[in-house]
Amino acid sequence: MNTILTNPKKTAILGACLCLPIAISISLLWFNIEPPVGILRNAPNDQADVLGSLFVLGLALLLPGALVIVLAPVMRRVHAGNKITAYPVSLLLAAVILFFIS
Repeated sequence: MNTILTNPKKTAILGACLCLPIAISISLLWFNIEPPVGILRNAPNDQADVLGSLFVLGLALLLPGALVIVLAPVMRRVHAGNKITAYPVSLLLAAVILFFIS
């Protein structure tokens, strides 16, 4: 576990995996596509709205954790004397995560 959090490539992959569900959910919401979720099909309309909102909220709570995981090794290496632009993939992924948070 320690090597995952210190290697910028592995943390970028882990952050992308945490960011991917909310990115897909937001894309589905933007384009008004209903996901084929069986639990929401059989529920009444009000209950389906609540379950969908809880699902999106749960996914949105993963984003701050993904941001911390992605930026931790970059900031550790910056404090050690490396330049911040040494890890452009991690910084780009952090910018995407911040976009989804806002």
